[in-house]
Amino acid sequence: VPMNSQISNMAAPSGSDTETFRNPSPPRSEILPPGISKSELHPDTVGDTVFSKQWLFSTLMSLIQTVEENESEQKSQQSTTDKTDEEDEEPAQTQIDPDMESKLCQMWDMSMEKDVSYFLHEFKVIEILYGVIMKSKVDRVQEISIGILGNMSCQSDLCVEISNYPGMIDLMILLIRQVADTGVLAESTRLMTVGVANPGCQDVWLTAVKDDECLPSSIVFMLKSTTSNDLLRNLGDLIDNLFDISDDILALWTSNDFIHAVCEAQTQYGFTGTEFENINTINSFMHILQMTSTIEQGLVALVDCSDTVYLLVRRFLFWVWDHDLFSDCIAGLASAFSLLHVIYNIVITTRKFELIKQEPGVVWYLCNTLKRILTQNESSQQSSTSVKTPAGSSEGSSGQSVTVATKTEHSDPSESLDEKSAGPSGDTAPSTAETNDVQSESAANANNDLFKILESECLEFFTEIMSSLDENEQAEQNDDTGSSDDVQQVSNVEKLFSLCEAYFVDREAKRQTMVGDLCTICQCMKRRPAAVNESLE
Repeated sequence: VPMNSQISNMAAPSGSDTETFRNPSPPRSEILPPGISKSELHPDTVGDTVFSKQWLFSTLMSLIQTVEENESEQKSQQSTTDKTDEEDEEPAQTQIDPDMESKLCQMWDMSMEKDVSYFLHEFKVIEILYGVIMKSKVDRVQEISIGILGNMSCQSDLCVEISNYPGMIDLMILLIRQVADTGVLAESTRLMTVGVANPGCQDVWLTAVKDDECLPSSIVFMLKSTTSNDLLRNLGDLIDNLFDISDDILALWTSNDFIHAVCEAQTQYGFTGTEFENINTINSFMHILQMTSTIEQGLVALVDCSDTVYLLVRRFLFWVWDHDLFSDCIAGLASAFSLLHVIYNIVITTRKFELIKQEPGVVWYLCNTLKRILTQNESSQQSSTSVKTPAGSSEGSSGQSVTVATKTEHSDPSESLDEKSAGPSGDTAPSTAETNDVQSESAANANNDLFKILESECLEFFTEIMSSLDENEQAEQNDDTGSSDDVQQVSNVEKLFSLCEAYFVDREAKRQTMVGDLCTICQCMKRRPAAVNESLE
């Protein structure tokens, strides 16, 4: 009150000498009468929101009425249509009323609120929307209905109920196989992704996916033909989750057509934006391709598609370094270098040097990445040793041998399902400070694991390149019987640099960078414990 009094006595701005001005007082907190709850004071609002129960209920009733009217109109049109006309011309698709569409879109947005989702569930919305999706012939109505179910699925227990509703999973798979509308397909794949990622209903989704023999061809067709980034983003999340969870689905879906389709999808999606959702999708496509290399038929398919995959990975590396996205794309880089290593191994020896000569920029990026990893690990190890580890102890060294998972880990700390499908949790949460500490620790651990995997992939690929240089020059090396290991190592570095010579024309800065990177790599490798380098020698 004193502050408001001081403000009210201040002189008014120029032009209003006789008036005074003051800041508005803060709103008073609502004081409820004894024995009256907030729900009793505002009986029409949904939970802690300002949304009206009556409005939601009336909108649902209007939706049901609209669908029933459209269904009866279509039946009457079909009954009055001659059989000859029925073969030549299909009935025109019913359009949704603009006002009705606006209301449904508002309800779609509201359903992201936890209280609204549970309120809709009380009114049997799962059953209502299932019937709407089944009966409606309007793509927009189907899209919004599935979108509302997708938002409700952000609550774990509601996701289980939606997934276990009789016929719901089969309906989603049927829509993916038969519907051509990108909006319906985007929301159907999103709902599938949320269901697959939920441990409470994961098994029923996986069983349905395995049992449907036509679904893989439909997925391949969408990857090849769609131009919708929303659909491509949801397809990437869906396939990534399915392959990561189920080796059976990975084996069933992997083929030449599938790998070509993923490459076409990534080419269509492009390497332009640097927003989180774009980075996450590109990382997902890289991870999908990497997972196909972990099974036999995937390796066979990669042999046939090696040129296409190689060019795609090359574009990915250029995109990462041109936009300085190293820290955001650790998972994608690990997958990319793993793919390059596989491709490098499956091509014949003479072609290995052709790959380096044709695309020496890839070697430059490999050296730059490896140098950055090794120096960062050494810095981290020095700081942790000075604080926690006694002198002379090798425990906790970042140079410890890393066992690479069969499938490259894809647990980016910032990664979750698409932000659209990451709703608030329905469980009672701990305090904000505890939650932040747990999340920070989990993110740090996940990032550290990814960093180790990226280090292992880069080291193995780098070592493979160096070994191939030895094999190619074996006859000449046999003549130099007096050469030592140090001379041999320098010789290999010089050979690698000479293979990349053409790349450094008009790129003096990158030439100097690679010289420094190779020197740093050699120095870091010499400082690593002998047991760590045993498998790399």
